[in-house]
Amino acid sequence: MLELIVSPEADDDLLDIWLRIATDRDTETADRVVDSLHQKFLVILTTPQMGRAREELAPYLRSIPEGNYMIFYRPIMNSVEIVRVVHGRRDIERLFSGGE
Repeated sequence: MLELIVSPEADDDLLDIWLRIATDRDTETADRVVDSLHQKFLVILTTPQMGRAREELAPYLRSIPEGNYMIFYRPIMNSVEIVRVVHGRRDIERLFSGGE
């Protein structure tokens, strides 16, 4: 099985997602959303080519939706790196160009 690597930026994204949902709704909902994202990470590990290629954003980058969020990841050698996890309404091009 491939190794899962979660970038520091993706870790920060997950914390931000949890905090926002916990503040706006409740901690149970926040836990459920972040758990579903972690479950999707495991699905990505089993089939890393399943997401959409996003070469226009960065080399080897792929994306896949999970609920309201988009998971950006990069299959590399014997691992999959989770690069970012962001809300689907965010300006993705700006995010990856360094504008955010």
